[in-house]
Amino acid sequence: MKETYTPPSLPEYITRSHTLKAIVGVPTAEEVEAIHDVIRAVNSVSIVPAMYDPKLSTRLSQYLFTVQMAVYRNEFAPGDNPRANIYTPPSIPSHIPISLKPVVGVPSDDELETVHNAVRTLEGLASSRLFDSKLNVKLSQHLFNLQFARHIEDSNRGDFAQAVTNPVSSQANEGEPSADSLEPISDTTDQQGFQGVPPIETTSNNSAILQEALLHGISELISTLPSNDTSDKIWAALQGTNQRLDKNKELLQDIARTLATTQILTFRASQPFYHSYGRANKQGELAWMHKLPYVSSNDGSTLGQNISKQDLVAYLKFYGIDSGLVEGYRGGELIWGKWEEAQNRLAHYIYYGRPN
Repeated sequence: MKETYTPPSLPEYITRSHTLKAIVGVPTAEEVEAIHDVIRAVNSVSIVPAMYDPKLSTRLSQYLFTVQMAVYRNEFAPGDNPRANIYTPPSIPSHIPISLKPVVGVPSDDELETVHNAVRTLEGLASSRLFDSKLNVKLSQHLFNLQFARHIEDSNRGDFAQAVTNPVSSQANEGEPSADSLEPISDTTDQQGFQGVPPIETTSNNSAILQEALLHGISELISTLPSNDTSDKIWAALQGTNQRLDKNKELLQDIARTLATTQILTFRASQPFYHSYGRANKQGELAWMHKLPYVSSNDGSTLGQNISKQDLVAYLKFYGIDSGLVEGYRGGELIWGKWEEAQNRLAHYIYYGRPN
């Protein structure tokens, strides 16, 4: 008989863009992906008290745990010894600098940490076009499989044996429960700790992304509330959100300046010249992620390699230093007579980490 997994109810502002249906039998990749999408949508408004529902977030995490357990049971028989299993990770794209290898038997601490890092790195790209939701599902399931294998091994070793408690005093009140009657608290939620709010990269672009997401979510919330509830509640939510955004913006700007300075000092101390593959843009991206060619400068005024006009324009736009040098929409074209100035500006940015 096929089991049925029923999701928790979702608020209207979530169901406008996401739906969760009861899962019958073995969950498919698309059904698990839908759960991940809803969890990210709910957590995206976590700093707005008027919108965020921590109980819903908890129920969704538990629902994901149940579904991932069903996937695990379908792939690995419950009676199998974890030491005999092979846990194969998904293929990792080149922009995630982490190498994952198949895990044979019970995973070690280092193997678990490596997979954790891969999951966190990918979740950090959730607002970027580099994010792959299908890969995120596979990585999350791979981590779950390893954690559960480790849990079974620890349980077989007796790591979770209940400690002996002192007998209840004969003078205890009759209305007080005995130590033996207390049920142990489940620790299964720890296995899904990584499904919480994804780490936010400390770049100035995230402030704009966060503000856009919050305002979009609040506007949807306004349309779902009854008319007589919209005035005071929404005004208070907007006021609180604006204050938080102002503080976050200032903090992110300070962090961005600090990181940029640290990066410059690190490069100057370790390298005789500077290159584009080691110079991130304001979004924290590196040039190789956009398939741009390697370019360096050893003096801040000239480039060490020949570069085409198309790649030069792409670099100027990538670093956000194309003002007065590029015209036109979409890809844009280099303004006539600006070839040397454009090369000089790019060389200066690669060398110093700031526009001239």
